Amino acid sequence: MKRRDFLSFVAGAAAWPVAASAQQVDYPNRTVRIVIGFGAGGGTDTVARIVAQKLQEALGGTFLVENKPGASGRLAPDTVAKSAPDGYTLLGAAPGAMTVGTAIWDRIPYDIFKDFTPISLMADYPLIVLVNKSHPAHTIAELVAWLKPIRTKPIMRRHRRSSRCRSSTSRSRLARRLRQFPIAAAVNRSPAC
Repeated sequence: MKRRDFLSFVAGAAAWPVAASAQQVDYPNRTVRIVIGFGAGGGTDTVARIVAQKLQEALGGTFLVENKPGASGRLAPDTVAKSAPDGYTLLGAAPGAMTVGTAIWDRIPYDIFKDFTPISLMADYPLIVLVNKSHPAHTIAELVAWLKPIRTKPIMRRHRRSSRCRSSTSRSRLARRLRQFPIAAAVNRSPAC
């Protein structure tokens, strides 16, 4: 090894800890908001509060869960999409609100692929299929076989709205979207609307 190469190596090795410490960020140095699109007490809120507590214990600092219910879950993602990309505003989102919403709403003020970066799976909820005890199907295969003869006929389902009153355009848009599937929508109509 040449003397000049050796001196360059030693100088680089000596400077490396200084450069590394200069790049370390004291995170979090202010409150981190975890914004969720549902009210307090629900499943997403509960999981977000547990995660916030664990993050506080692991990283120090303050992690605050901020509930932004409304607009069928669209307020929270909109808030996070418009926030500074500095890691101090996080989105705790239910997958259904992020994926189904893009399928049933004509316009949303954010793009789930361009405005967000997935960081971690916070929870995994099991979903189960149940039927009445007297139903003839007792397995998924039996349920599929039972449904096959009637799958081309519309099945009436009640759609419960998350807000008390929605505009008639929202109801008609949802009904129009659901007509594309074999299940037709019977939308609840509140007398106050």
